[in-house]
Amino acid sequence: MKRYYALLIVFPLIIFSFGCKTKSNSIIIDNIKMCSNITGTQCQSDNPNFSPSAKQVFISCTIKNISRDTNVDFSWFYNGQTKTIITSSQIVPDRHSDESLIYSSISKPINGWPIGEYEVKISIVGTDKETIVKKFTVQ
Repeated sequence: MKRYYALLIVFPLIIFSFGCKTKSNSIIIDNIKMCSNITGTQCQSDNPNFSPSAKQVFISCTIKNISRDTNVDFSWFYNGQTKTIITSSQIVPDRHSDESLIYSSISKPINGWPIGEYEVKISIVGTDKETIVKKFTVQ
């Protein structure tokens, strides 16, 4: 009888732990684009090259299969002589759909954009989903 109760407790825990891993592994981030002008929540085309006069830089993507309590982090870096974080923000995807169209942006610095290489890291907060890195340049 004790063995039966132990199975009733342990079996659901095992199923739950496998379910959590499968869910984070099934998250899909795609359609990643960069632009200087956004339409709605999406860049219409991918242009990872910007002029120093660009007022804003946008990155947009589609997130699929994300759970309702999970956020997406966008971290922006300048890759000069040393990698420097510029800013970071967490976006809350639409909780009414299995697919969310999201974006993040960064405005032109007061002293203008330094010429060089940059990158944006997209990560799913609280999961083991691999971080996606999108590189762009200002020239």
